[in-house]
Amino acid sequence: MVSEGDLIISCLGSDSIESFVNVVSVTYDKPALYCRTYLHGTIGEIILSNAIKGSCFQCYLDMDEISIPKIPIIPFEKTVEFDTDCGSAFIPASAVDMDLISLHSARIALSLLEGTSYDYNYWLIRGREIQNSEYPDLDSRLQKPFQILNYTIPKKNGCFICSSEN
Repeated sequence: MVSEGDLIISCLGSDSIESFVNVVSVTYDKPALYCRTYLHGTIGEIILSNAIKGSCFQCYLDMDEISIPKIPIIPFEKTVEFDTDCGSAFIPASAVDMDLISLHSARIALSLLEGTSYDYNYWLIRGREIQNSEYPDLDSRLQKPFQILNYTIPKKNGCFICSSEN
């Protein structure tokens, strides 16, 4: 199925599973678009992995030295709520925020399928306004609501997934 497609889209949000998707993407020389949300859907992250033209998902995971705003890590127990009717656990997010992020992801995917190439491969999308007190560690570049920040994650020399040396 992957060999016949033109683009892999992953919305799983799990580094370990998406690392497997990355290996498949690099193996089949297919670009992959990874879409994620954070902080109850108020921040979205889109990563374009294309090992032929640039970096792969593993390069993204190893990007500590790059000056890109970091999303604060919130303990799991502070992100999960329980449904009052059935007791099921869920992570709440605003539909408005999720729509903004998913529509931007879909726009990028459709543009890629039409042949558009981008000068950047990483997007941070900020949704609705949040109180600074909610996330005091939020990078100042991410505090303005309803904005899209574009960055380029370079191919990491010696990446054990996409480096031509491997």
